[in-house]
Parts: sequence; structure tokens; C-alpha cells
Amino acid sequence: MVVVTRGPAAERALAERRLAADAGARVPPPPGVTVSDIVLNGVPAISVRPDDVAGDRTLLWFHGGGYRLGSARGFTGWNCRLAVACGCEIVSVDYRLAPERPYPEALLDAVLAYTALLGSRRLLVGGESAGGGLAAALLLAAADRGLPRPLAAVLCSPWLDLRNESQSFVDNAGRDVLFPRESADQAAALYLGGHPATDPYVSPLLGTWPADTPPILVQASRDESLRDDAVAFGAAVPTARIQLFDGVPHVWHLGYPDAPRSVEAVTEIVRFVGEVVPPVVAAVGESVSG
Repeated sequence: MVVVTRGPAAERALAERRLAADAGARVPPPPGVTVSDIVLNGVPAISVRPDDVAGDRTLLWFHGGGYRLGSARGFTGWNCRLAVACGCEIVSVDYRLAPERPYPEALLDAVLAYTALLGSRRLLVGGESAGGGLAAALLLAAADRGLPRPLAAVLCSPWLDLRNESQSFVDNAGRDVLFPRESADQAAALYLGGHPATDPYVSPLLGTWPADTPPILVQASRDESLRDDAVAFGAAVPTARIQLFDGVPHVWHLGYPDAPRSVEAVTEIVRFVGEVVPPVVAAVGESVSG
């Protein structure tokens, strides 16, 4: 594992939030899903694979939490549900968190995990909130390094501009209680550790996106702080498909399959994944998941 930067220890309040978030999100995997701890070029990750998936599609996923909270284990329940819906393996990366490991540690972990999977499967990337921003940054890093790019990306309520200056922070103040401006500024300061927020590797909205960028599905709520990140990304990235939803909170996807709007969003993700990376077809003409 590569270590480049080291920041201060997390304050007690943040440490307690991490414990509470992980404890509240951990659920046993559903029947028919195998969950395995793996290591990708030194980076810990969790593989979630439905037992009936026989194909080679893998969605490399990055969890949310403002780069300071969350873990692959804590989001296993959501990853299991998404893997079953999409009919593919999901590999969730336990990237290092700020402030102990500020930028560029999370991106380094993302690149290491990504390169470990190259060539072994048909690969997509994605994530929610900060994880969506990290997935977008990974796309830029892969292109800059001449690496094979993923076949597609899925970004759920992505945090794509750490300057936090968009009008939607103002418009949705009081509505977005999960990620208001104050929380976004605190999280950005911890992750940046003094690094400029204008760097496209932390604010991929500001990157140069060529015409041959892989297809990217971006979903956001009109009522969340990050709405304008998604809208601006759609204008900047020629291959981005933007879907805006009304009356739902930041990262409402996590309510799948119990919330109807979450079902609607995941249904669109499943349709997108199936379109850009179709399941393999067996010789007898029957579709095989994955």
C-alpha cells in the first residue's frame, strides 16, 4: 500500500460518527449472495457477487461519506441489493479516509484497485456522493496515465466540485439536511488538507473531458445541494447522461428496494448497465448474468 500523505488523527466526534455509521449500515448478506474480503494491489476491498452470476461484469464501487466517513463493510447491504439488481459483481473499495489520509490517498487507492482488476473482467466504475466524485476522478486519472478506461460509470448524487459554490447549496438550504454547505465545507477541508479545490483530481467537474469518454450515468435530486454539480457535469462531459429526480434526499438510492423513488433510480441504473455492458450470451442463446 502506498502512503504519501499523513494528516492529523480524526477528532473524537468524527471517530464516533464513523463507528455509528458502520454499525447502523451493517446487515447480513441476503441469501444467494457471497460476500468476500479481498485485497487489490494492497488496497482492502469487499467483493459482493450473487451466486447465480456467471459472467465477467464487475462494478468497482466507491462509498460515500465526504471522504471522511464510511467503509466498504458498512455499505455491504446496499452493494448486495445493487449487485442483485444489476446481475453483476460489485467490488467496494475501502479507500483511506481524511483527515488521517487526505488527498491524494483516496485517489491512489482507487487507481491501485482499478489496475488490479484490469484485463480480468469487463469493468465499470461508480459510487455515491464523495464516492461518485472519486469514481469520476479515477476516470480522469486513468486517461491521463494511458490506462484502459472502464466501459462505463454510474454516479449517484456525486460530489464533483469541492469548491462548494454552486447555487443549489443556496436553493436547497434547509431541504438537504444530509449534505448542507457547512458539512460540505468541513469535509472538503479535511480531504484537501490545504490542496487547492480547483485540481480536477479532487473536483472532476473542472477536468478536461474528451469526446471518447466512456458513457456516464449521473443521477441527482433537484432538492439536494449537489444538484448543480450534476447539471454542470452534463454540460461539460459529452458522454454524460443526467437524470434529475424530484422530492428525494441526497443519495436516496440507499432506500432501495423499499422506497418507490429508489426503485425508479435503480431501475434506470440497471437499464444503463445492461445497455452499455450487456450480459454475456450463452451458445444456446440464453442470457447469462454478468
